[in-house]
Amino acid sequence: MKIVHRNLKKGIMVLKPENLDDLWILYNVILPGDRVYAKTQRRVKPHDEAIRQDSGERVTLYLGIQVEEVGYDPNFNRLRVKGTIIQGPEDLIKIRSHHTLSLELGFDVRIEKEVWHDYLLRRIKESLESQERAQVVVVAIEEGEACIAKVGDYGIDVRANISKSIPGKREESKQREQVLSDFFSEVYSAIKQNLGDKRIRSIVIAGPGFTKERLLSYVQKDKDLARLCSLESVSNGGIAGVHEVIKRGALTRVLEEVRLVEESELMDELLRRLGKDERTAVYGRDEVEKSATYGAVETILITDELLRGVTAEERTKLDDLLKNTEKMRGKVVILSAENEPGEQLTSLGGIAALLRFKVS
Repeated sequence: MKIVHRNLKKGIMVLKPENLDDLWILYNVILPGDRVYAKTQRRVKPHDEAIRQDSGERVTLYLGIQVEEVGYDPNFNRLRVKGTIIQGPEDLIKIRSHHTLSLELGFDVRIEKEVWHDYLLRRIKESLESQERAQVVVVAIEEGEACIAKVGDYGIDVRANISKSIPGKREESKQREQVLSDFFSEVYSAIKQNLGDKRIRSIVIAGPGFTKERLLSYVQKDKDLARLCSLESVSNGGIAGVHEVIKRGALTRVLEEVRLVEESELMDELLRRLGKDERTAVYGRDEVEKSATYGAVETILITDELLRGVTAEERTKLDDLLKNTEKMRGKVVILSAENEPGEQLTSLGGIAALLRFKVS
């Protein structure tokens, strides 16, 4: 993420998202009621023309909207921000009409808020700090199926799913070997396409059986790529294998700074303490707030979904809770509700805490 302009006294921040993690951060930063300005495409019609959906000319405009809804579209690498137009060329558009801004990588977006809460500024700061952090590509492969995913600070970005029908072992060996070679070639090409990101420092090839070893042998011809590769045994290929690599802690050995690994480990520790009734873990707003008043909170876990879904008044209260926790040298971790650790936390009310000591 690049900060193009910042004036918090006036509630203004101009940001340029540079990767998919940045789009995810914007998804959590832009809230209903904000004012967002960006270049956009809109179909404009002559004022005397009958209104039809397919009439008029599509032109590029710079519009400002009052936000009503925000949607993240990972399939097209963009953020859709819906709302009513509050600024634009009035000879071409109608103020207060509805419009959807499509925010994409590499384009500036101006965000105006009444209040920039600390947890929002923290997320932007974390994005800036993570620009130099390494990332990892996970290739979860079994015979005929492979998933290539980039694991970033805020989730799993699936870059390719490859499926190929492989002849059985009883088929003619030459035909089978040729199809396997073609399969490995497709997987190799998909991996190469994702090495433009300089933060990628490692590639984990994971899966059951010997297919992962055969893929590693195939890519040995590319010495620069091969030196990044390591092997991991898991019970599945595909996206299930990617999740298994993360859950088993394989990435911790390869790339300790990946945020998703930290989230998984924190949730595992929370569930372990709750399961053993150690009384050094709590969940739910009331219990977390009570523990925080005693200075007992070591780490607060909270989902982005909870922060987004509350009223402005409730959001201020949550922001105060997070700030007070940090003042008492506690840590705040915001989990994505889209990933498994976040889903687990959502089932516990969206907020929980690991404690330094027991609170009766």
